[in-house]
Amino acid sequence: MPPDRRPRLAVTAALAAGITLAWLAAVTQLVAFIPREKKRFDEHGVQFPGLAKAVYEVGNAIAGHEWLMLSSIACLILWGGVLTYFTRHRVRSVPVRLLGLLIALGPPVLVNGVILLTLLLLEVKYREVRGG
Repeated sequence: MPPDRRPRLAVTAALAAGITLAWLAAVTQLVAFIPREKKRFDEHGVQFPGLAKAVYEVGNAIAGHEWLMLSSIACLILWGGVLTYFTRHRVRSVPVRLLGLLIALGPPVLVNGVILLTLLLLEVKYREVRGG
């Protein structure tokens, strides 16, 4: 990046907000959507798939400890915001910047991907059992 062109704080704030929304979406899915699916499967006497059981147990562990959940989310959001700021405003090397953003954005995107895959598999299995 040329020295006369500084990174915009608005872009950094938007990236940090994206990290925040990604973590909040993951926790919401774990605490609200997965237990609802479990209840739906239990009502019909259908066994919960393996990946869904693991995701459900993680959600149960999080939901049982609200203070731990809130402090963990705050730490993850803070970590993502600080890392995003330093990689955009303090580092001049493009590969290091990309690595920093990957470290900041990768985990929440990966967690959301696993949860969404689980929800998709649950819906497919539910329709298969209900329709078949």
